[in-house]
Amino acid sequence: MKKSLFYLFALICSMSLFTSCSDDDESPAIPVADVNATFSSTDATNKLVMTYSGKPMVGKEVIFNTLDGKKATLVLKGSSLNIGGLIPTRDAGNMTPMTSGVVPGEVTTTLNVELSSADAISYTFQGVDTKDGRTINYTGTVKKGQLSIDLTVKMPANNLMGTWNLAPVVPGELGEANKSQPIYTAWKSTTSFNLDLFGMGIPVPMPAGDLLSLATSVMPLYAGKTGNELLLSVFEKVTFKEDGNIVASYSDGKNVAKPEWNDSPVNIAQYYVKDNKVYVLLNINMILGSFAKPTSAGSRMDITPIIPGLIKDVLPMLVNGIPLSYTQDTEKMKVYADTQMVMMLMNVVAPLLNDEATIKDLLASLASNPSFAPFAGVVKGMLEQLPGVLNTTSNFELGINLIKDNLDKSK
Repeated sequence: MKKSLFYLFALICSMSLFTSCSDDDESPAIPVADVNATFSSTDATNKLVMTYSGKPMVGKEVIFNTLDGKKATLVLKGSSLNIGGLIPTRDAGNMTPMTSGVVPGEVTTTLNVELSSADAISYTFQGVDTKDGRTINYTGTVKKGQLSIDLTVKMPANNLMGTWNLAPVVPGELGEANKSQPIYTAWKSTTSFNLDLFGMGIPVPMPAGDLLSLATSVMPLYAGKTGNELLLSVFEKVTFKEDGNIVASYSDGKNVAKPEWNDSPVNIAQYYVKDNKVYVLLNINMILGSFAKPTSAGSRMDITPIIPGLIKDVLPMLVNGIPLSYTQDTEKMKVYADTQMVMMLMNVVAPLLNDEATIKDLLASLASNPSFAPFAGVVKGMLEQLPGVLNTTSNFELGINLIKDNLDKSK
């Protein structure tokens, strides 16, 4: 009997020991209050270290939340943008608009993850998330004050993926036939411009589309080069990658005669396709950090008149993307701002075009350029007549023509 009681006592003690161990395993490695936070790449207190396709991605935020240290929810999104850095005027107020999300086409992305206790101070997580044809492979670590996450994304297949070269200049192609030049233009209005094209004091009627084609294909803008030729001197090709990145081969323009080509940084521009449009997302925080240089206050153009239009029509595109139309066949593609987009942008800048001081400064700048000086009078007349031509415009498209590269660099 005593022996039986001893075994029963031993069994109870063993069960208590295992139960105690199990309870310890279920306890969070660190207090959840230490990691439940919003992590940002610009926050020194709760720092976010994010990589996308193996490269750093800044200007984003991750909201981390766990109740029990076993499961967590991560919300990935764009960080706020200090509008004062883009619009240096008191009229911008204290607005802090949001920027685009982490995954193209998703303003926010929610990941439901399983947590593991890596050590006494951190959790790790990894997994795969699929939604609407896209796949995210993720791995990360969170601890007090820092969240690190690496994302590998594969977007749904689309017919833009691959590398596209900018179309070459086609000599002699003008007017409405301008369909193959590097710069694609189309402008139809029942009102023509009447301009002194030859400096003889005799106005000549010029359809809007022909004038726009003339401006890109004939007028020298810099170093004796036309708009089409200049574009070819600073932009060579573009790759639409399967992770949603856009990588452009560009030259900084210091030597337009002998361009030196570089690839734009990964994660600075992304895209997604929806409803027969391609939406271009710009990582403004990365752009400002990578390219933008301070401009002296004395040389800044006063853009106060167009701030309402920028806030209403342009800033939302920082979140949802710039909608562009495109048409393509197997080897050629045209990407362009359609009539609605162009007219919206024209309405935004209209207050500047109606400002005498702004026009005066613009014309003075053009007249100081020896290559462009002969056309200054034409530009003056065009700006004066532009509102009337726009009022009767039925079609206005502006973009680029591309040709498929034989080497696929979309991966």
